[in-house]
Parts: sequence; structure tokens; C-alpha cells
Amino acid sequence: TATALALLGPLIFMLKSETYLADNERAPTAQIRRRRLGVASLLSRRLGLDDYLDPKTEESKGDDYALMKSVVLPLGTTKVTIYRYQWTNANDDSSSFLDTEVLKRFGSGRASFNIVKNYTSIRGVHPSHFKGSSRLCNCLGAVEEALNAPCVAIQQHSHSSEVMDCYWNKMKCLYPNCKTVLVGDEKCKKTEMGFDGRTYFTSVHPQLGYLPLGPRKDTFTTMTKILSEAPLIQASSRHYVYNALFATSSHYNRGVLAKVIAENRESSGMRSFVHVPDRWGNETKSMLTQEDYVQVLLRSVFTLAPTGHNPECFRLHEAVEAGSIPIFATGDYYAVIPCKGSIDPWLESPMITLRNWDELYSTMQSLLQDPRELDRRQNEMRVWYVSYMRATVWDFENFVLSGYHDPYT
Repeated sequence: TATALALLGPLIFMLKSETYLADNERAPTAQIRRRRLGVASLLSRRLGLDDYLDPKTEESKGDDYALMKSVVLPLGTTKVTIYRYQWTNANDDSSSFLDTEVLKRFGSGRASFNIVKNYTSIRGVHPSHFKGSSRLCNCLGAVEEALNAPCVAIQQHSHSSEVMDCYWNKMKCLYPNCKTVLVGDEKCKKTEMGFDGRTYFTSVHPQLGYLPLGPRKDTFTTMTKILSEAPLIQASSRHYVYNALFATSSHYNRGVLAKVIAENRESSGMRSFVHVPDRWGNETKSMLTQEDYVQVLLRSVFTLAPTGHNPECFRLHEAVEAGSIPIFATGDYYAVIPCKGSIDPWLESPMITLRNWDELYSTMQSLLQDPRELDRRQNEMRVWYVSYMRATVWDFENFVLSGYHDPYT
């Protein structure tokens, strides 16, 4: 029956998953605990599958990115249209998950997503022009698109309330039958606008559909190319112990970390790659090409991931996909961030979580004493990541498909 398939779907999906393991043993992984657990997570926990993985091992050269491939199940596929309704240019990172195939790589196969780009160039327009019945906010044409269901309309966050109100009204007019998703609101300032879903999870509104960031498009493209030509390096054989690639201006705890690095880097004797400007700009970005950045991740045992405007950042996803273990510190700031509980599931993953950055060097030194355990943690981190992303995308598929009835079934 349809009900049986819906319940067994995620279980079959998990059992067929391919994993990249360091050896042929079953490896325990951290449980995925989320306030919004999907059916997949619930079934796996009830049946005791949370702690074990498929023992099948694939370690052929050039196949390391096989871990990131999606599994297509014979459950039938529903076509979903995503309208990328943006007011900036195509290079914006806030909806990178559409360009890095997050929905395809980690999807169950229940939904096939078709991305429709609808860019609206309004840069340079004064916010006052959006007030009232400005022609920019009128709903004109393209109403036939709104008839396609199920569908999702994605809007970028703007610091201007006038811009947000204008495009929110216009989007709802153009796509009245679509679920709406806000991307880029990393400080959770627009949670009350009425969007059905968002990037940057917050436990204050757990009912909202949620999509993780994934890696940036350019990072994903470069990493895919590199990993198609060479195998992933085990943690114990990597050139750098850690990398520190962040600007200090987005959160005060980054300044705290920068100070800890300055005081301990030389005396620790650890080989590292450190690039910590006050803020990102053309002159600082030009010091590190995209390929150099990816190579640093691929050659680092650890990637330092301090909180920025939001604890969830592209760096977390990029590090794990590169096989580098993230290190995060909760400090006294995680409990008071605007997007409450932003990365709660990550805190229970194999990621290294510190109470404060003063613990950094002693923790790394301790972990380096056991190379085999280090390799196992690296592997467990990647396996956890795939399980987490698949469970999260499963939830998103439920969010998109809920309330939709295929007229042909």
C-alpha cells in the first residue's frame, strides 16, 4: 500500500546507501537527534540501525565522491518545480544548494526537482521606490507558472524591509500554489513574514521546512574535479594539522580564536595554514584562489569553524566533504545566537566540539596521538554527514509534497 511504501521508503533508502569506510568493519556513528526527526531517522532508531552502517567498502581511485551520490528508489517520482525568484545576480551564494545538487545527491528519489531561474535586476533602486503601489511590486504576467504543482518559490533575504515586502507580495501573487522558502536570513530576522521554509534552521520555528546550506557552488565544482582524479587522503597522512580561514569581523569569538592562534601557533610545532584577515574583500580573497582553498581543506586534518553571523556556514559542509574534521567552540555565545539551535545535530556528530577556544591546541595534540582513531573519526564524520543530509532532505521532500495529491494516481 501507499502507506507501507511511505514508511519503508527511508528504511530501504538507508540500507542501500553506499559508504566510504577506512576498513571493512561495521563502524558506529553518532545518533542523529533533531527536533524535527524525519521518518527515516525514527525507523532507524526503532530498529536499532542507528549505530551500524553497510559494511560494503569502495576505495577505488577517483571514486571518493561516490559517497555523495544519491540513491534512486523505485517509489515513483513526483516532479517538483523550484522557482528561484531572486533580486540579485546569479553569483549569490545563498541558494548554492540548488547548484551543488544537494537535493539530488541526498534525495530519496521520490521527487525530481526542476530549477527555474527568474532573476530580477533591481540593484541600485532606492528602497523608497518599493513603497505603496510601485510598478516594481505589481504582479504582472507569468501567472501560468503558478499552476504547476507541487512547486517551491525561493526568495533571497534583503536587509531592506521595503524590498522584502515588495518581493514577498509579488512572489505570492505569481506563485500562489507554491511553498515559499526564504534563503540567506542568517540572523533569523524575517521568521515572522509567513514563509513556509528557510535555510538556517531555528528551533524557535521547528515547523518550518528547512534546507541545509551545503558547499558553495565554486567549491563544490572544484572539489568534484579534484576528487575525480585522486583519492581522498586519510586524516593521519594529511600535510596540515589544521587550517584557519576566516575573517574576524562577523563575530567577536573569531577575534578570540585569532588571538589563541597567534599565541600558540609557533610554539605548538603543528604545521598549519592560517589566513585570518579582518574582513573579506577583493584584496584578501585574491590571496587564496578557489583551487588553493579546496586543496588546503583536502590536506588538513582539522578545519577551524568559528561562529560567524550564524554557526551554520559553508565551511562546515565544505570541510566534511573534503574529509577535514571541523572544530567548533560553543563558548558563551551559542546559547544566545539569533537562530536558536542552529546546528544542534552537528554538536552530537563526530565533529570536535570545544567549550572554548582555549582548549584548541591541547585537544588537537591529544587527538594526534592515535592516528588510527583519527582516521576512524574522519570516516565517521563523513558517514554521519551523509546520513544527516539524507534525513534532512527527506524531511524537505515531505515538506514539499505534503498536501499535494497527484491527479493521475
